[in-house]
Amino acid sequence: MDNVASEGGEDGDPWRRLLADRIDEVLGKRVRREIIGERNASFLSGAEGNVIWTRAVIDRMDELVDEDDRIEVLTGCAHVMPESKIKPLREAYERTHDLDELRRVWQEQFMKDLSTSRDPLPQEMLGTVIREHWGQVGVRNGNVVIATKIPENMAGYFAAKDDNERRYHYCHCARIKEVFRMKGVRISPTYCYCGGGYYKSNWERIIRKPVKVKLLKSVLGGDDVCQFAIYLPEGV
Repeated sequence: MDNVASEGGEDGDPWRRLLADRIDEVLGKRVRREIIGERNASFLSGAEGNVIWTRAVIDRMDELVDEDDRIEVLTGCAHVMPESKIKPLREAYERTHDLDELRRVWQEQFMKDLSTSRDPLPQEMLGTVIREHWGQVGVRNGNVVIATKIPENMAGYFAAKDDNERRYHYCHCARIKEVFRMKGVRISPTYCYCGGGYYKSNWERIIRKPVKVKLLKSVLGGDDVCQFAIYLPEGV
């Protein structure tokens, strides 16, 4: 397999270990060895090394694994919302089984979190969040919710002087955002299904039913935002 990937074992990086475990679980150890290599492989450290490792591994997944299985693996590697945030949303849904009421409560929680953060947003930036429907609640069309992430560094995003700087400040993933400062380097947007797992986990824990996610836009693919479609099951 690709030497870069095989030299970038997951030792020392919790996300790499999680990815290896997810590949083992979904695809089996043989496929994991083809994609990542052995678990005792040497470690590519530092921000640029991490980008190189990630690029090679995701490229191998694109080459060897079909899309549904790639999504299944990577959505299981996401950070998840704390249960303390999920519980009131689950309770709101279970009281009425009304998606609009759930989204109303969810939006109130989201706006409260923005206003009480250590660095509250200036009114102009807050207006953009509201106008563009950024955030977890998104825009609903029947059983499909379109959710657009907010920038990780809002001030940096709006002050950016070029597209790469803007995307650097937008990206929430500290593991790979350095790619926007490395000329001529790309990472497949497939990686962003890890972020899609955040939305999948939130919705599944709230409505207690499986959902599917589809990547619509990605800063890794040249867009200015990352956006997902969340497909809710019939009957919710």
